[in-house]
Amino acid sequence: MNDAYDRLRVSEQRLREAVECLGVGIFDHDHVRNEVYWSPEHRALCGWEMESSIGLPEFLALVHAEDGEAVAGALEGGCDPAGTGLVDVEFRLKRKKDGELRWVRLRARVHFDGIGVHRRAVRTVGTLLDISAHKKAERALAESEERLRLAIMAANQGLYDLDVQTGNATVSPEYATMLGYDPTTFRETNESWIGRLHPDDHDRVASVFREYMAGRLPDYQVEFRQRTAQGGWKWILSLGRIVEYDGQGRPRRMLGTHTDITERKEAEEALAKSMRRLQAVVTGVPVVLYSFDRHGVFTLSEGQGLSGIGLRPGEVVGRSIFEVYGDRSPGVTNLQRALGGETFTAEMTFPSGSIFEVSHVALRDGAGNYDGTIGLLVDITERKKAERALRESENHLRRSQSVAHLGSYDFSIATGTWISSSALDEVFGIDGTFSRTIGGWESLIHPEDRESMMDHLLNHVMRGGHRFEREYRIRRHNDGQERWVRGLGELDLDGAGRPVRMIGTIQDITESKRAELALQTSLEEKDALLRELHHRVKNNLQIVSSLLSLKAHRERDENVLTALRDTQGRVHAMALLHEALYRSQNLARVDFGPYVRHLCAHLARAYGQSARPVVVEVKIDGLQLDLDRAVPCGLIVSEAVTNAFKHAFGSRGAGGIEVAARSLEGKLVELRISDDGIGLPPAFDPSRADTLGFQLLSRLAQQLEGRMRVETGEGTCVVVTFPMALPERPAAAGPGR
Repeated sequence: MNDAYDRLRVSEQRLREAVECLGVGIFDHDHVRNEVYWSPEHRALCGWEMESSIGLPEFLALVHAEDGEAVAGALEGGCDPAGTGLVDVEFRLKRKKDGELRWVRLRARVHFDGIGVHRRAVRTVGTLLDISAHKKAERALAESEERLRLAIMAANQGLYDLDVQTGNATVSPEYATMLGYDPTTFRETNESWIGRLHPDDHDRVASVFREYMAGRLPDYQVEFRQRTAQGGWKWILSLGRIVEYDGQGRPRRMLGTHTDITERKEAEEALAKSMRRLQAVVTGVPVVLYSFDRHGVFTLSEGQGLSGIGLRPGEVVGRSIFEVYGDRSPGVTNLQRALGGETFTAEMTFPSGSIFEVSHVALRDGAGNYDGTIGLLVDITERKKAERALRESENHLRRSQSVAHLGSYDFSIATGTWISSSALDEVFGIDGTFSRTIGGWESLIHPEDRESMMDHLLNHVMRGGHRFEREYRIRRHNDGQERWVRGLGELDLDGAGRPVRMIGTIQDITESKRAELALQTSLEEKDALLRELHHRVKNNLQIVSSLLSLKAHRERDENVLTALRDTQGRVHAMALLHEALYRSQNLARVDFGPYVRHLCAHLARAYGQSARPVVVEVKIDGLQLDLDRAVPCGLIVSEAVTNAFKHAFGSRGAGGIEVAARSLEGKLVELRISDDGIGLPPAFDPSRADTLGFQLLSRLAQQLEGRMRVETGEGTCVVVTFPMALPERPAAAGPGR
């Protein structure tokens, strides 16, 4: 008993080791208890944990959705009491652990209990085998066979298997169809094949066949024409090899291919005709046309371009390419490629610096062997220079755009899409995956600017046909950073005047906007400071004027009183000026007309008397003076008008004073203060006057870099002419400034 148990244990161990080596999973499904045993190999194949509790539904959940119906049908069929109880199905399984798809084969036997109508499935025992590698090999084989079939079809090749001794041949369908025959009825024999040969090719082809069969040719390769079922002719390239001999060493079996080379032959003939025409024309074109045979000996050398490489037409004919160019010329490598039978185009640089484009076409003889090369040499030096200049220009443009944060775009209105330069991508913070559409651009615009920008684009630009020019804010796509940009665009219109395209630029102007804002803030702060300064100066002058007024009320000396009032008038003139600047929108310049009117009104109240009315008329319009001009001019007006009130009219009664100013050719200003009073004494000389008034007028005129003159007659007229702008003076340096 123990021996039998030991043998059974050894047998089970061997079976387990075999299962482990084969990677076969085992399962045992008890239908009555609804329990399933899964072997470790089965669990590993399914990607389950070794100790986890797994039922049949969990296993079926791993089956690929496209294979679920087939697996369920196979399992149901195996459990059919009327069936064989066998299950055999292949399907894809998605591993629980890593989701990897595996092809598996499930084979099982279902055990039944009972008989007749009481027969039912009670147990299913089976295996699960990983067949992924097998499936992969099957798929690779099928793909390889399909590629071979497609390659044969694409190459328009037919296969033949010739019994040399009987002359009968088995051929592929392509062999028959390339000649216009029905493959289902076509039968090939050596006799019928010879009967379809073109008469001009018969002897040459027969000679090649005999020589190959006799062993005097290493390969069977021949080109010939065959008559088609429709009566036309096709060029065929036949390749073959003997694969079997009989007991006497005679050829028995030959395998080969037929390839339709009609198009190639027609192309070669067309090329030959074209070459003949080209040779006739090329002598008048600055190119080089040449050819050489299979040994590298030139057979043709024509064209005006020969002079550019120091040769004459026909000079190299009969000479080897190596004899002409040596073995170290830059062109020798290309010539050696051509001698190898290649057809290609390349560039070649000569020692002179000239760059040529050389095209080589390999020529073939009737047997398909290399028979020489025909070449065309074109000087492309200027084109290369232009291409290099264009690349440098484009690189310079890209760098310039990057430095200036200026990108360009090309917007197709028809498709609603746009392309952008790399510099614009940097501005927008986008990459190649960004949607370059109207919606994509709209999403970059700051929400507060979006509605107005879309209205500008659609109505003003698209419908109105105007130029796109707008500053707006964006939010960069990659980091959400807010930036200011300036967009420009020009429309292209179709024949009906409809916009089809817009090309333009977009520049990041964030830094200039920040500088502009900072400058505006600074200007506003300085504006407020200057207003406050003028306001305080005016107040201080008013205090001085008030102090002078208080002093005048207490003074009894008429001379002192007159001096105090004159000084008070001068102070008030300056106070009025600072008040005008304080109230003005422009703190740098004074509208001189209104200022003079206020000043004269004040002087009229101070010196005029109702018993002796004096009318003051101001004729100054649109004259703007800076502070350096306005202060001296205001004092001149104050001084001259005051003098007129005090001295011009005496006891005459009514009179008139006129203050006028005008620009002379935009460079000089002429200021005139005149009255119709009694005038100056005949012997009066203003330049020698020792009165404070005339001395002050003279000094103020000098301060303006101007000239003063006094005209007398019927009344008095003081005229001061000075430049509109003071000449710049060099700034003082050091402590003495």
